[in-house]
Amino acid sequence: MREKEFHTGPGRWGAAGPPFDGEGLPGEITAGRVPHIPGRMTVQVDVPPVGSWSYAACYWGLALSNLLTRHRLQARVPPVFEARFDPGADDGPRWCEALGLDDEAVAAPFVYAQSVGTVLYMRAFAALGLNLRHLVHLDHASWMGATARGRQTVASELVDLVALGPDKLVLSMASDVRDAAGRSTLKVRDRFLVRGYGAAQVAHLPLDPDLARAIRLRARRQPALDTARAQVLPVAIARDAGRRYARVSGDAGPVHTSFLGARLFGYPMPILQGMATRNLVLGRLASIGVNTRQIELQLCRPVLCGQTARLVRDGPQVELLDRHGALLAAGLIGTAPV
Repeated sequence: MREKEFHTGPGRWGAAGPPFDGEGLPGEITAGRVPHIPGRMTVQVDVPPVGSWSYAACYWGLALSNLLTRHRLQARVPPVFEARFDPGADDGPRWCEALGLDDEAVAAPFVYAQSVGTVLYMRAFAALGLNLRHLVHLDHASWMGATARGRQTVASELVDLVALGPDKLVLSMASDVRDAAGRSTLKVRDRFLVRGYGAAQVAHLPLDPDLARAIRLRARRQPALDTARAQVLPVAIARDAGRRYARVSGDAGPVHTSFLGARLFGYPMPILQGMATRNLVLGRLASIGVNTRQIELQLCRPVLCGQTARLVRDGPQVELLDRHGALLAAGLIGTAPV
């Protein structure tokens, strides 16, 4: 079966449209579908349990191969990557410990299947020809569905590619986690900024100047919530928070787990994984009894490990501020089921 090629005309590629219906307007949480481009192949992937030597070999084999690959953009849509995930009985306490949260946070909707999703995303990035050094996590959205029990299936696919200019693009990945009965337990959408292309490599993609402008402004975005009126929670981020999170999530990039790796990327300290930021926000809310089922989170600035940040909440709006008051992440939460 042949894989679908990129469109060269105007508009976004794929007849399925954007990864979710709606744009997440202020004050509104939107839950939509994860589309599937007809005719695309599905590739089954065997992902070992996180924490095992076999998982480490799988992860680092993909990571090293990717980092040594010439950065390019392949002209075909990668397949849907699918794998099984077996949750553990002690996942909740292990994740709380890794994130530095107390036992009350165990009810948080952590993405326990991230170790599988990490491998599936890396397979998709490799199929596209992307080098991970040029990749930045922009934002995340997730919607909790049915209560997960027993073995689950994770399917991840590329759903959108948009050019921001002659040398950069935004790609959207979507994942659907289903239980043995086929019920959706979690829907995820992640967007990534990818830099470092030549003009000829992205010329065939649709151009979105409004999105390019929004991304430029994001790094200069200021906090909008009034800390004098909103609920403010301290969030302790340990110096080794990235390494601890890697043990449960599988996301063990050196910029997150190593002081040397962080310095090679220009950071004075390791930075927290984007999904760790998401899970830390929801875990801290769960620790005070906020049962969150949905989140849309913009990742505005790198979150340095070794600090006490502040989580500001005003109704459905949340902001994560660093110790100096700079905005690290901002988003919306909801409690209604998908």
